[in-house]
Amino acid sequence: MKKQNGGAVQIKRIHLHGVAHAKVNLALHIIRKQDNGYHEIQSLVAFTQFGDEISLCLNEESTLHITGTFKDLIPGIHNNLISKGLHLFSSRSESGFAVKLEKQIPVCAGLGGGSSDAAKAIQLASKLLACPLPTTQQLVSVGADVPVCMSSLPCLVSGIGDKIKPITNIPALPLILVNPYINLATGPVFQRLATVNNSKFSLLPNSWSFNELISWLKCQRNDLEESAFRLCPTIKDVLRAIKHTQGCLMARMTGSGPTCYGIYETNDIAVQAAHILSENHPGWWVRATHTLSA
Repeated sequence: MKKQNGGAVQIKRIHLHGVAHAKVNLALHIIRKQDNGYHEIQSLVAFTQFGDEISLCLNEESTLHITGTFKDLIPGIHNNLISKGLHLFSSRSESGFAVKLEKQIPVCAGLGGGSSDAAKAIQLASKLLACPLPTTQQLVSVGADVPVCMSSLPCLVSGIGDKIKPITNIPALPLILVNPYINLATGPVFQRLATVNNSKFSLLPNSWSFNELISWLKCQRNDLEESAFRLCPTIKDVLRAIKHTQGCLMARMTGSGPTCYGIYETNDIAVQAAHILSENHPGWWVRATHTLSA
């Protein structure tokens, strides 16, 4: 129990719960590399209904209890983005945080799982302590993807991930996520970029109807794909398998990989595609879901 002025601080055991949604880069262009080493990007980001479950309460000391499919791949409480994010509140609370995480998002997979977990923990801690959210600069210090993960809604991201423009009226996209159970760290993928000066997005559509969105996405890229292919050639097999499923409108790698996604017209078609891929590739992680819309 923490002491304050000679007395014990009473800790209220209020548990807050939330979902840390998986992030999908529907398009990701690398515009240039800054002198400080950061890359300027353009990305259309969406979040899926699927994600990690996280709960948080005040505690005498900080603890992290992890369950779920990928529990064994998460570092301890003192060496992950959740801990780094909660450290932003160290000056506002004399207690620690007890965190429970059900880890369902693959790790080092291009789905922003760590950043999304941190963002949700920050939101819950802010509410628990009744204090303002950290600034964008503070969030970026935790991780470049943390600011965009704070909303879990579609948005255009630019700069080094710190410039975020929410998009309204964008349709939900039925999709599947496929990971070959391979971890791929972001740093090495960026280090192997053949070029760091690439073209920006083409002109955005006048409206975000389903058909216009798909047509626009097909004209964009993920500039990290080629360098990810060199590190993990299996990604090509994943993309090929997704493209060959019935009803697939387009397929692309998300983030720095190796997870790829396929977009479908309906949830039922996506579920069927996921079922077939799971049967044909039992060694892969496959999940049917859909993006969240504003």
